Amino acid sequence: MLKKIFIQNFALFEKLEILFSPGLNVLTGETGAGKSLVINALNSILGEKVSTDILRTGSEKVIVDGSFEGRFEEINSMLASNDIDIFDNELLLRRELNRSGRSRTFINDCVTQMDLLKQISNCLIDLHGQHDHQSLLKQENHVDYLDNFGFFVEKKDLVKKLFNESETLIRQMENLRTNAQKLKEKKEFLEFQIKEIDLLNLNPAEEEELKKEEKILQNYEELINGCNFIHSILYENEDSVYTKLGNIISQLEKLSEIDNNFSEQQKQISDSYLNIEEVARFVHDYISKTDFDLDKLEQIRSRLAQISRIKNKYGLPVAEIIEKNNLNKQEINQIENLDDDLKRLDQQIKHKKGLLGAASRDLSKYRKGAAKKLEGLILTEIIEIGMEHARFRIQFDAHLPDDEGSIILDSGLVVKSTGQDRVEFFVSANPGEDCKPIVKVASGGELSRIMLALKSVIADKDQIDVLVFDEIDIGISGRIAEAVGRKIKKLSKSHQIICVTHLPQIAGFADKHFSVRKEIKNGETFAFLQELDYENRIRELAYLLGGENI
Repeated sequence: MLKKIFIQNFALFEKLEILFSPGLNVLTGETGAGKSLVINALNSILGEKVSTDILRTGSEKVIVDGSFEGRFEEINSMLASNDIDIFDNELLLRRELNRSGRSRTFINDCVTQMDLLKQISNCLIDLHGQHDHQSLLKQENHVDYLDNFGFFVEKKDLVKKLFNESETLIRQMENLRTNAQKLKEKKEFLEFQIKEIDLLNLNPAEEEELKKEEKILQNYEELINGCNFIHSILYENEDSVYTKLGNIISQLEKLSEIDNNFSEQQKQISDSYLNIEEVARFVHDYISKTDFDLDKLEQIRSRLAQISRIKNKYGLPVAEIIEKNNLNKQEINQIENLDDDLKRLDQQIKHKKGLLGAASRDLSKYRKGAAKKLEGLILTEIIEIGMEHARFRIQFDAHLPDDEGSIILDSGLVVKSTGQDRVEFFVSANPGEDCKPIVKVASGGELSRIMLALKSVIADKDQIDVLVFDEIDIGISGRIAEAVGRKIKKLSKSHQIICVTHLPQIAGFADKHFSVRKEIKNGETFAFLQELDYENRIRELAYLLGGENI
């Protein structure tokens, strides 16, 4: 239940704390006194949009606190998954809004996101505004009321899941068919690219190797001349380095025999002698093995030109051209398998539609069973609140319109994400009249009573303990108002109810009665709320009945 709400700088309320009780809590007061402001403040901590227009003149920040008491297993699970503190049998909601428009939301004193607050509020309070009975005039809402009564959550979720999966497959099929011609045209282009690249037989390392060969052949004469020069100086001439080093080694051998200190120097020169011999042998072999082949040079240059052209054409290095070619081949394979893909998708769609049809028929069967029960319960409720001669019927139309957001099954049945049923409430308020769509025959007062009856029936099915009625009694008076008051009182035995009303016949049933008044002080307007004791309740009810002069 809602234990307490604290409101600060909210429109006409400067500072206000309301302590609610179990059962029926009633707020009364003149039109414009601020009754619905309390509901608006409550709405703000339930995640509804708040405008800076509600800031009291001269204030910088609005604060609304709500304290709830009870067992919150489902809510605590949501809090735990969002790392928010959990209190024993208590839940604190808080909303702040400053003049710059910055809003902050708190749950159990932890800053949180608005989406989480909205999820939690859906488990806490069912708020019915003064114009919500008009939702009965929208036929598309009727199936939701029936489903809320029947509580077909798993069956509805299955239909929606299968519908979405079927829709996704159908969209894939349409896209594939739409793109089929484009893909076939693209195939010709891809085949041309593949042929062009395959003919070159590219290798990522080839270009670098060819450039090395080209460089050698381009500089053949310089290489041969250099090698001849080196071989002559090192080895071939009479006064070559090789000859001179041999003479030096012989001299060092003699000196070593005299002084052992020359032995190390002899070893170093001997190593150089061998190295020079090795270099001389290398350049000699290089000369003998290297031939200038003009044809080969032209072939290399031609191949390099081919590689350069393909790189420039695609704007990619060779390795990436090869990768692109492999991807082209994969895409060609996919295009060639297009017919197989279409057949596979067609089979998947048929299978998914079959499952959707079965789930939709199953949901429809349960809805029709629940509709019979709901018809009887609603009729009992509306008779109790003054529609003694009324009849109420729920009609099913198995032929939904084939429009956007629907799927036609192989049987010809049209299904939406909500199933195959078009549900509509029919009513006859007077004897001798046929049942007709509620949108065509019900008055505002009758709609209010039917909505209250619907709320009463559904409230026994759901797990929400707090019901808020903001002038649900609009359009009724007299004996009917008293019957409605009795109905709300009966409902308050199992739910905490907060009711804003202008009717004394309903206010008289309150377990706790609050009066809202508006006063002007020093040129400023303030709204005040007072909890009424027994004597003041009598005066308030008399005021509602008789006007200013009691």
